[in-house]
Amino acid sequence: MNISRFSILTRLVFLSAVLLGVLVATNAYLNWELSKNADTIAEEVELVSVLKTANAANKAFGDLKYWVTDLAVSLLVRSEQKANEARDTLLKELDALEPVDPETVGEVRKDVAALMQQALMAVDAYSNDQRVLGNSLMAKGREHIRQVDARLDALVNTLEAQAVAKRDQTAQGAKKAVRLSIVIVSLAALLGLGFTLLVLQSITIPLRRLVSAMSKITGGNLEVEIPPAGRDEIGAMSRTLALFRDSLAERERLAAERE
Repeated sequence: MNISRFSILTRLVFLSAVLLGVLVATNAYLNWELSKNADTIAEEVELVSVLKTANAANKAFGDLKYWVTDLAVSLLVRSEQKANEARDTLLKELDALEPVDPETVGEVRKDVAALMQQALMAVDAYSNDQRVLGNSLMAKGREHIRQVDARLDALVNTLEAQAVAKRDQTAQGAKKAVRLSIVIVSLAALLGLGFTLLVLQSITIPLRRLVSAMSKITGGNLEVEIPPAGRDEIGAMSRTLALFRDSLAERERLAAERE
């Protein structure tokens, strides 16, 4: 494309528009990548929070197991109070986990309710010297304990796997964004440099030729070739210089004729 047919002002405005467009497009892309990574990080933070809740539920159930077992052995009121506190804590954590996995939480609630019921029945049996019945009830309670342990462990493992996967996704997205940003910035810099050089050459090269022709004319060389006139400001200067050269040559011709 011959840009010499455009005025210098038009070329400079075009160059500024290209550089501004490249800058805006680069910033828009980087902001989009950062926003996407921010969303991924927010999801990862949410998963970590849910995982923390699942671990807290696991710990609360561990406390519940201990105090239920202690209650069956000691028959102490304090053990029953601690068991109830652990159960309430567990149920509170399960409330927070229910939106994540309602099916697992529902099964755990059933097992915990059955465990508490059989534990209290076992306490009554032990209090009435019905050890066989008490042992049978505690055996059933241990089955519920195994099921709750398995379900909570599976939930924790699933959440840990999701958190690790989301972390890896965030890291890969960040690396990809860095690589693409380097490529885009490099291409933008090359594009801007190319347009800048093109515009500068379209101005400086004809201008140097024009200055050289003016120097030769002022030195007395009226046969110098004037650079071709374009449609821009330098072209207008070339036409003016050609007229000046021709007028000087005509004046010298007339002076020679008079002599």
